[in-house]
Amino acid sequence: DSNITEQAVWQVQYLLNTSNTYGLVNGSGWYPANSTVHLSVESTSINVGVGKRIEFLGWSNGEKNPAISIIMGGPLSISPIWALQYLVNASTQYGNLTGVGWYNANSTASIYEGATLVSRGANTYGFYSWSNGSTENPLVFKVTHPVLLSAMYQYIGETLRLLEVTGNSFKMFLML
Repeated sequence: DSNITEQAVWQVQYLLNTSNTYGLVNGSGWYPANSTVHLSVESTSINVGVGKRIEFLGWSNGEKNPAISIIMGGPLSISPIWALQYLVNASTQYGNLTGVGWYNANSTASIYEGATLVSRGANTYGFYSWSNGSTENPLVFKVTHPVLLSAMYQYIGETLRLLEVTGNSFKMFLML
Protein backbone atom coordinates (compact mmCIF):
# COMPACT_ATOMS: atom_id res chain seq x y z
CA ASP A 1 0.00 0.00 0.00
CA SER A 2 1.12 3.47 -0.80
CA ASN A 3 -0.12 6.76 0.50
CA ILE A 4 -2.50 8.69 -1.71
CA THR A 5 -2.54 12.43 -1.63
CA GLU A 6 -5.61 14.14 -2.95
CA GLN A 7 -6.14 17.81 -3.48
CA ALA A 8 -9.55 19.35 -4.04
CA VAL A 9 -9.80 21.91 -6.82
CA TRP A 10 -12.85 24.11 -6.58
CA GLN A 11 -14.40 26.14 -9.31
CA VAL A 12 -17.04 28.79 -8.81
CA GLN A 13 -19.97 28.22 -11.11
CA TYR A 14 -23.16 30.17 -11.67
CA LEU A 15 -26.56 29.02 -12.84
CA LEU A 16 -28.00 30.52 -16.02
CA ASN A 17 -31.71 29.90 -15.66
CA THR A 18 -34.04 30.40 -18.59
CA SER A 19 -37.77 30.16 -18.26
CA ASN A 20 -39.61 29.82 -21.51
CA THR A 21 -43.22 29.42 -22.52
CA TYR A 22 -42.72 28.76 -26.25
CA GLY A 23 -40.08 27.05 -28.34
CA LEU A 24 -36.68 25.86 -27.26
CA VAL A 25 -33.97 27.95 -25.56
CA ASN A 26 -30.40 26.72 -25.97
CA GLY A 27 -27.82 27.56 -23.26
CA SER A 28 -29.46 27.11 -19.86
CA GLY A 29 -27.28 25.45 -17.17
CA TRP A 30 -24.26 25.81 -14.86
CA TYR A 31 -21.19 27.74 -16.10
CA PRO A 32 -17.78 28.73 -14.66
CA ALA A 33 -17.58 32.25 -13.23
CA ASN A 34 -16.70 34.91 -15.85
CA SER A 35 -17.16 32.49 -18.74
CA THR A 36 -18.96 33.55 -21.92
CA VAL A 37 -22.21 31.74 -22.56
CA HIS A 38 -24.10 31.66 -25.83
CA LEU A 39 -27.87 31.73 -25.46
CA SER A 40 -30.36 31.42 -28.31
CA VAL A 41 -33.94 30.57 -29.21
CA GLU A 42 -34.35 27.79 -31.72
CA SER A 43 -37.08 29.57 -33.67
CA THR A 44 -38.15 33.22 -33.70
CA SER A 45 -41.60 32.50 -35.11
CA ILE A 46 -43.91 29.67 -34.08
CA ASN A 47 -47.12 29.05 -36.04
CA VAL A 48 -49.99 28.21 -33.72
CA GLY A 49 -52.89 28.25 -36.19
CA VAL A 50 -54.10 29.78 -39.43
CA GLY A 51 -53.17 33.46 -39.37
CA LYS A 52 -51.85 33.16 -35.81
CA ARG A 53 -48.26 32.94 -34.54
CA ILE A 54 -46.03 33.53 -31.55
CA GLU A 55 -43.17 35.92 -32.43
CA PHE A 56 -39.87 36.42 -30.57
CA LEU A 57 -39.45 40.07 -29.52
CA GLY A 58 -36.27 39.94 -27.45
CA TRP A 59 -34.87 38.94 -24.05
CA SER A 60 -35.81 40.05 -20.56
CA ASN A 61 -32.39 41.78 -20.29
CA GLY A 62 -33.27 44.12 -23.19
CA GLU A 63 -31.33 42.32 -25.94
CA LYS A 64 -33.26 42.00 -29.22
CA ASN A 65 -31.11 39.49 -31.12
CA PRO A 66 -32.32 35.85 -30.89
CA ALA A 67 -28.71 34.69 -30.31
CA ILE A 68 -26.75 36.51 -27.58
CA SER A 69 -23.57 36.10 -25.53
CA ILE A 70 -23.50 36.66 -21.77
CA ILE A 71 -20.58 36.82 -19.33
CA MET A 72 -21.44 34.86 -16.20
CA GLY A 73 -20.58 37.29 -13.42
CA GLY A 74 -23.15 35.75 -11.10
CA PRO A 75 -26.36 33.73 -11.15
CA LEU A 76 -28.66 34.93 -13.90
CA SER A 77 -32.26 34.38 -14.91
CA ILE A 78 -33.19 35.48 -18.41
CA SER A 79 -36.26 34.75 -20.49
CA PRO A 80 -37.29 35.26 -24.09
CA ILE A 81 -40.18 37.67 -24.61
CA TRP A 82 -42.89 36.47 -26.99
CA ALA A 83 -45.91 38.16 -28.55
CA LEU A 84 -49.08 36.65 -29.95
CA GLN A 85 -49.59 38.00 -33.48
CA TYR A 86 -52.43 37.85 -35.99
CA LEU A 87 -52.29 38.15 -39.77
CA VAL A 88 -54.24 41.06 -41.22
CA ASN A 89 -54.62 40.51 -44.94
CA ALA A 90 -56.63 42.21 -47.65
CA SER A 91 -57.11 41.96 -51.39
CA THR A 92 -58.11 44.39 -54.11
CA GLN A 93 -58.93 44.19 -57.80
CA TYR A 94 -57.61 47.59 -58.71
CA GLY A 95 -55.70 49.43 -56.07
CA ASN A 96 -52.65 49.49 -53.89
CA LEU A 97 -53.17 48.28 -50.34
CA THR A 98 -51.08 49.38 -47.39
CA GLY A 99 -51.15 48.13 -43.82
CA VAL A 100 -51.44 44.38 -44.41
CA GLY A 101 -49.18 42.07 -42.40
CA TRP A 102 -48.63 40.66 -38.93
CA TYR A 103 -49.86 42.64 -35.90
CA ASN A 104 -49.40 42.05 -32.18
CA ALA A 105 -52.63 41.00 -30.47
CA ASN A 106 -54.68 44.00 -29.29
CA SER A 107 -52.65 46.47 -31.36
CA THR A 108 -54.22 48.82 -33.89
CA ALA A 109 -54.22 48.08 -37.62
CA SER A 110 -54.82 50.62 -40.37
CA ILE A 111 -55.60 49.25 -43.84
CA TYR A 112 -55.76 51.70 -46.72
CA GLU A 113 -56.95 51.19 -50.29
CA GLY A 114 -55.10 53.73 -52.41
CA ALA A 115 -57.33 53.51 -55.48
CA THR A 116 -60.66 55.05 -54.57
CA LEU A 117 -61.57 55.85 -58.19
CA VAL A 118 -60.42 53.58 -61.01
CA SER A 119 -60.88 53.86 -64.75
CA ARG A 120 -60.83 50.62 -66.76
CA GLY A 121 -61.39 51.19 -70.44
CA ALA A 122 -64.53 53.28 -70.81
CA ASN A 123 -65.78 52.35 -67.32
CA THR A 124 -65.13 53.93 -63.95
CA TYR A 125 -65.33 52.08 -60.62
CA GLY A 126 -65.29 53.52 -57.16
CA PHE A 127 -64.27 51.99 -53.85
CA TYR A 128 -67.41 51.70 -51.71
CA SER A 129 -66.63 49.32 -48.83
CA TRP A 130 -64.63 46.51 -47.33
CA SER A 131 -65.98 42.96 -47.34
CA ASN A 132 -66.89 43.37 -43.64
CA GLY A 133 -69.31 46.20 -44.59
CA SER A 134 -67.22 49.12 -43.37
CA THR A 135 -66.92 52.11 -45.73
CA GLU A 136 -64.00 53.68 -43.82
CA ASN A 137 -60.79 54.13 -45.79
CA PRO A 138 -58.43 53.81 -44.09
CA LEU A 139 -60.06 51.15 -41.99
CA VAL A 140 -58.69 51.36 -38.43
CA PHE A 141 -59.42 48.58 -35.93
CA LYS A 142 -58.12 46.68 -32.91
CA VAL A 143 -56.57 43.34 -33.92
CA THR A 144 -58.04 40.51 -31.80
CA HIS A 145 -58.03 37.67 -34.37
CA PRO A 146 -56.85 36.96 -37.94
CA VAL A 147 -58.53 39.24 -40.48
CA LEU A 148 -59.12 38.75 -44.21
CA LEU A 149 -60.71 41.64 -46.10
CA SER A 150 -61.50 42.47 -49.72
CA ALA A 151 -61.87 45.95 -51.13
CA MET A 152 -65.24 46.21 -52.86
CA TYR A 153 -65.89 48.42 -55.89
CA GLN A 154 -69.02 49.48 -57.69
CA TYR A 155 -69.58 50.65 -61.23
CA ILE A 156 -69.99 54.42 -61.34
CA GLY A 157 -70.32 55.16 -65.03
CA GLU A 158 -68.57 55.68 -68.31
CA THR A 159 -65.51 57.86 -68.61
CA LEU A 160 -65.15 60.51 -71.27
CA ARG A 161 -61.58 61.39 -72.09
CA LEU A 162 -60.79 64.85 -73.37
CA LEU A 163 -57.41 65.40 -74.96
CA GLU A 164 -55.73 68.57 -76.24
CA VAL A 165 -57.34 71.30 -74.20
CA THR A 166 -56.00 74.77 -75.21
CA GLY A 167 -52.99 73.20 -76.92
CA ASN A 168 -51.73 71.28 -73.86
CA SER A 169 -51.79 67.49 -73.87
CA PHE A 170 -53.32 65.96 -70.79
CA LYS A 171 -56.11 63.60 -69.78
CA MET A 172 -59.22 64.76 -67.98
CA PHE A 173 -61.81 62.27 -66.73
CA LEU A 174 -65.46 63.25 -66.65
CA MET A 175 -68.33 61.11 -65.48
CA LEU A 176 -71.34 60.80 -67.77
